[in-house]
Amino acid sequence: AMEKYHLFFNLLFRLKRIEWMMNNTWRQSTVLNHSLQIMVSKYGTVELGPSSSVTRDNTLSRMKRLLRKFSMTRQSMLHFITNLQSYLMFEVLESGWNNLVHKLRKAKSLDEV
Repeated sequence: AMEKYHLFFNLLFRLKRIEWMMNNTWRQSTVLNHSLQIMVSKYGTVELGPSSSVTRDNTLSRMKRLLRKFSMTRQSMLHFITNLQSYLMFEVLESGWNNLVHKLRKAKSLDEV
């Protein structure tokens, strides 16, 4: 039983870590988006390489579309992770806890648990 609980809580910990990383990528993409806007407003172009410079509207719109797709994918993944965590915590773990409490109340000795 201890091995199962260890695996279960390890999974919950990993899900929490993934959630944290997803939120961190949101912060990073927000900083990137602001940096791109500042760079375009200040210099008028965005340098994609050492010798390539394209017009501001085309590059900025392409980058914004890419960041938007990235954001939507990240949000879908975060939604799934959050729902999985909620299911595991409230449907799986809480019902197991309620069963344990019920058995503890009925038990007369530690062997009956």
